[in-house]
Amino acid sequence: MIATRELRSFLGKLAWVSGIIPRLKWMVSALYAVLTKAFKEEASEEDRARKRPHDQRPKLGVVAVKRLGTTLPWLKTMFDNPDDLLIRQESLNEVEPNWGIVTDASPRGIGGMLIHNVNEEWHIVEEFEAPVQAHQATALEIQFMEASGQAVLEGLAVLRALQLWATKLQRAAVVIRSDSTVALAMSKKLASPTKTLNYLAAEIALLLEKARIVRLVPQHIAGTLNKEADWLSRLGDRGEMPRALQQGKLPSGANPCHTQAGCTTVCEASLPAKVG
Repeated sequence: MIATRELRSFLGKLAWVSGIIPRLKWMVSALYAVLTKAFKEEASEEDRARKRPHDQRPKLGVVAVKRLGTTLPWLKTMFDNPDDLLIRQESLNEVEPNWGIVTDASPRGIGGMLIHNVNEEWHIVEEFEAPVQAHQATALEIQFMEASGQAVLEGLAVLRALQLWATKLQRAAVVIRSDSTVALAMSKKLASPTKTLNYLAAEIALLLEKARIVRLVPQHIAGTLNKEADWLSRLGDRGEMPRALQQGKLPSGANPCHTQAGCTTVCEASLPAKVG
């Protein structure tokens, strides 16, 4: 058990630190949710104590440590390795993005492309597609093959793309293109009031630190212009491959891309046993 006042004090300090290191905001969001729930339950605990005076268990003003869930190993990872995760070099000049990822998701799967800007033209470097399986939907606490889990899968597509190409994106500013405003908001804030999306934001935040990725630059792309990533995400339920993927060139007006080295990586997204 941990005293509520101690958790509140730590959260206040962490919130201050997150103003300097924004990639800690996901942790503030997670701990704030735990603290808020604890405050709401104190009233009911007081009522329980009055009705059951023989029950001497100290439940008022404390929170079970297990409620902190996966926040604990993240905290340990973050603060046990300050040289890797809390100390970084910042350029005085803003680094312009010359790498990017384009992602999409459907109830059937996730997909995306790695793109590189060369001489003001975006080239497709690699692609990936991954099916969504029942055990993964359970881990993410969404309904398998249901559109209700779309927002979570859109966030997962961004995370998986960054995981796949982190070594190529080291020390770079990275454009994130998606037709999902939820995924883009999560990528910008690196936090979310939704538990599962906040979990994905946490994984992204840690990955950015480890890979020394300078920043993410979210860019919204209309769904009608995101045909290639959309096609990659619809495993088992898609028509002919878009011409851009066949020829390696996106239509004009839709961020032109030319294939530099066509490569499709089929992989299964790495997920936890359970979120939270």
